[in-house]
Amino acid sequence: MAYDNAGGSISITLEAAADLSSSQYLFVKTDANGKVNVCTAITDRPIGVLQNKPTSGQAATVMVVGLTKIVTDAALDEHNIIGPAADSKANKKIPGTDSNEYMSGTMLTATGGAGEIGTAVINCASPSYLA
Repeated sequence: MAYDNAGGSISITLEAAADLSSSQYLFVKTDANGKVNVCTAITDRPIGVLQNKPTSGQAATVMVVGLTKIVTDAALDEHNIIGPAADSKANKKIPGTDSNEYMSGTMLTATGGAGEIGTAVINCASPSYLA
């Protein structure tokens, strides 16, 4: 079962660059105008995980650091290191293998497959870059 806990977390509010109403709990990034949009490449540096369902121009609440629900791109296990997939869902990252990608969190709950919601601790304030 996925869960979240806003206590002790860091969230920010930025303008949504597009309709993100179907993007809750996905990794997001900022664009050249400082607006929020979903990550579209495995090499994107995420700013956080979207917490609400804004449409274009509305306020997007983004969890930068903390405990959050997150949609997964595949089955994930507890303690898997994660970052964005090309579809902005959580994707397993393997140090030494996944070069030019960002480690942005750790799964706390396992998921059985793509599109499931799990729980992760994320730190997008200073994600580790896998060189």
